[in-house]
Amino acid sequence: NVVGIAVLTTIDGKELVGELSSSLSTAVNLIEVSSKASGRASNFEYGRVSDTLSISSIATTDGAATKETWKTLHDAIISGTKVAVVITEYDAPAGTPVLGAVNIAGSALIGNLTEDIPDNDRMTYSCDLTFDGVITKTVNAE
Repeated sequence: NVVGIAVLTTIDGKELVGELSSSLSTAVNLIEVSSKASGRASNFEYGRVSDTLSISSIATTDGAATKETWKTLHDAIISGTKVAVVITEYDAPAGTPVLGAVNIAGSALIGNLTEDIPDNDRMTYSCDLTFDGVITKTVNAE
């Protein structure tokens, strides 16, 4: 069993300010290939596959922050820049990748970015990253 605290996301090689949660989903278009010859039964084939990562993180207003911030992600959206995303298990927060753990990586576009600035509570941001092309799945080795 892996506790979620040990699985972290990096964007362009930088940790998030304070990752709260992430969710990776895969969707596929199903293409109906039924015809009159199929009778009442429907027949389908797989179409295109897309992977999306949704992330929530603590935000910062520190312009000199060395971690991934709302500002750096917003800059990527404005410039139309794809970002490199890696998700893997670490031996401790900000530690080293666990040997034998699955490493998911790919190039993504930021399709949604929201910053929440509540009264008397922590600032957070969330974003949806849609992978461009196929994600790679490898196993962390020595």
